[in-house]
Order: sequence, then structure tokens, then C-alpha cells
Amino acid sequence: MKKLTKSTLTVLAIAVLSACSSGGNKGGDNSSNNTTATSSSTQNTATQSDPKTQQPNNNSNKIFGGVYYGGKSYPIDDVSKHPTTLIIAGHEFVLQQPGLSSGSFTTIGQNVKYNGTILQPGVYSGSKFSTAFGYIAAGSRSAVYYQGNNPTDVLPKGKATYIGDSVYVNHGQPKTQNGKLNLNVDFDKKSLEGTIFAAEDNIAAVTVKEAQLNGNSFAGKVVQNGQEADVNGKFYGINAGELAGAYSDGTGNSGWQGAFGAKKQ
Repeated sequence: MKKLTKSTLTVLAIAVLSACSSGGNKGGDNSSNNTTATSSSTQNTATQSDPKTQQPNNNSNKIFGGVYYGGKSYPIDDVSKHPTTLIIAGHEFVLQQPGLSSGSFTTIGQNVKYNGTILQPGVYSGSKFSTAFGYIAAGSRSAVYYQGNNPTDVLPKGKATYIGDSVYVNHGQPKTQNGKLNLNVDFDKKSLEGTIFAAEDNIAAVTVKEAQLNGNSFAGKVVQNGQEADVNGKFYGINAGELAGAYSDGTGNSGWQGAFGAKKQ
């Protein structure tokens, strides 16, 4: 993981979250309860939307992700194929951060500038995934999210193992892991199980207690130290070559939450 400071910013050259390409591929106040998260490739005006999923203009433009904001889950809904901005409860979060380049996670601290622009603090996934996922550090408006522009149309048959990266956040303090996520999917039984965040540095493991597949999405429960949290995610790419998701215990930045992505082995 790279931790970005003012002194190291100048050595990095391109965006950490480039527009999603083809391939295998959240605390706030209660006012966010009636909100749909929107993702866009343009500079949007902050708006508060109806909580129902907006219908895309055509079949090729679908809901392509999700976000936990204030401990509650919302779909990321847009027709854009190059999402770089989230709008949640009227607040805009720019996901495409200039001046960054990393295959793994990049962490941006407070008051970091690039060409005079203050970057959005948070933890952002690396370029080795076609999906994008991470943690937006914004105090009471913090969020965990995942997204991709090519959700799988038809899931394959049989079983598959997914290996990947994850960011775990407890009371606003993030911890990342690379290559330790290990999930087993049974497409025939429509089930998913395994470890999202392995036990490390006095942090207990986050494991999937139960999760069921529904179309190209999955949802269920994860558990840590006997405490449960909601989890949801999607499969992306041809033959479900990647997956990404997020989870939250329902308390937002005052509790534990996280996001993850993985590739099929």
C-alpha cells in the first residue's frame, strides 16, 4: 500500500482510479436514508435522489456497484460507463484522483494537494483490478464502495475460487490487505463463503457467514468476533472473472466496515 503525503505526491503521474475498462472483471446522518448513490464521469451538481433504483436508458447500462453510507446500503446507479464521481446524500466525492499510480491500494491523507487541488482523502484500490473499490474518508460522511462498468450478464456453472485485496475500516481507521481475500463460490448452489479480511495485527478475521447469489449480485452476512454485518457485491466480466463488494455493521464510521475486490483463479 502506498501512503500519499505532500512530499511524495510529485513522484506519481497518473490516476489511481482510471475509468473502468473491459476484462474479467460509507458514517453519515439519518438524512441519507432516502438517497440513491449516483456515479458519473462528469462534474455533477449535488442532488438528493429518490431511494428507488433509477432505470437505465438501455440494457447495456446497468447498476454497476454499491455503497454503504451512514451504515446503510445504496446502489450506485448511472448510465455512465466511466464513473469517477459519487454523489451521496447531496455530497459529491471525486473518485478519480490525479497524480496517483499504484497496482495496489493508495492511501491519501488529509490536505494533500496536486496542482493546487486538494485530493479526496481515502483508500483506493489499485490498477490490477478492472473494478474500483475502497474507503472515502470524510468524517461523518465517510463511505465504503465498489463499482465496475461490466457486470456479468450470465454466471457460469460449477465452482470457483477468488483471490483479492480488501480494506477494513474500524472507527475511521483503515487497514489494507493484498492477496489475502479468499472466497469460494458455488454457482450451481448460488452460494459464497470464505475470508474477506484475514486476522492480522490484533484485528480479527472478517469471514462470510452466509451469502446467496441473485443474478450477477450476491448479498448476506459477514462476521467478526461474533458480530455480524451486511455484505453485498457483484460479479464482473466474462464468466464472472472478477467480483467486488462492500460490508458494514450498520453504524457507519463509528463502527466497522470495508470493501474488497478479487479475481477468479
